[in-house]
Amino acid sequence: MFDEGTGRSMSSVSQPEMQAVMLRRANLRQGANVLEIGGGGYNACLIAELVGTQGSVVRMEIDPYVHARTERFLAETGYADRVRAVLGDGTHGAPWGLIPADGFDAIIVTVASNDVAQPWTSQLAQGGHLVMPLRIGGFTRAVGLHNENSALVSTEISPCGFVPMQGGGRWDETPAPIGDTGYGIRWEDTPPTALDGLDRVLAAGGTELWTGVTVRGGETLEDLQLWLATSLPGFCRVEGDPDRPGPVRLPKRSGAEAIVLGRSLACLMTERREHDEAGSTSTWEFGVQGFGPDGKTAADTLAAAVHTWDRDLRGRATPRLTALPAGTPDSALPAGDVVEKNDRRIVVSWPGRDEAPGSAVGRNTASGRSDEQ
Repeated sequence: MFDEGTGRSMSSVSQPEMQAVMLRRANLRQGANVLEIGGGGYNACLIAELVGTQGSVVRMEIDPYVHARTERFLAETGYADRVRAVLGDGTHGAPWGLIPADGFDAIIVTVASNDVAQPWTSQLAQGGHLVMPLRIGGFTRAVGLHNENSALVSTEISPCGFVPMQGGGRWDETPAPIGDTGYGIRWEDTPPTALDGLDRVLAAGGTELWTGVTVRGGETLEDLQLWLATSLPGFCRVEGDPDRPGPVRLPKRSGAEAIVLGRSLACLMTERREHDEAGSTSTWEFGVQGFGPDGKTAADTLAAAVHTWDRDLRGRATPRLTALPAGTPDSALPAGDVVEKNDRRIVVSWPGRDEAPGSAVGRNTASGRSDEQ
């Protein structure tokens, strides 16, 4: 199913492997009470088998067609009395009368969400698990979160791709155009700034620098993406047609990681340095393009972040996410980079950097504010 306005897919079937990963992270046990948000019914049936007849499954779906189809499939397969299918906006959680007295032991979200909605945390039991595709800085990660008092702390993180949340959790990812250049900027978790004059900056050309940091073909870069998106003030994604001639060297994948510094812009790029005929041993080097009066400074800033990742974070343990209620004071945050959402303050902490004695609290925020000056 597709959104007629945006052309985005609004419904899909998850890969069995990803379903298994998320079910395992939910730590399901016999007798558990589970809320599933989204899904066409098959995953809810798997949950019902895992929690047994003493457990319960509530499944929320916002799309009337998908909901009706799921009800039909549940009846045909004999699960209608084991899965309670509810038509409604899962962003708001389960209806009051269906919430267990101590909350759900697990909540599994099967659509990409830009926030950890407050109703989910209020309906989750102490010690319960929330598993969801969480979008940070435009990158989606399947995150398992454990409810520890007022904080949700990640247990596992992995890259994934899911259709976007609808209803109250819907977000607009339309790029802000840079004049008539054919390029646009997606701000994601960074408050947007004025783009006046950036079109003239791009037309004037820029500078390039190469970092000397290389990756091999097929090497995963999800930690680098998350590091750049959460540690750099002014982080954004530059969008455009990679096959259209222009000053920005866009990758074939979706968008280039970038930062805006005043009226200047810096974009990450890669160039192949070594390759064989099969491409299995290709080596790519990271470079940075800088545009505008402070383009060199912006490029140096982005390049420095790549060097930090390569030197201190690359190949180390997965970062830890801690989601706390919006309004939590800085003094109560663990050390790390803070991403401000509507309902949550999410702290991204990196092993070896933020766990050292005396680490700064709220080292940086995606909004550009920093508690270290």
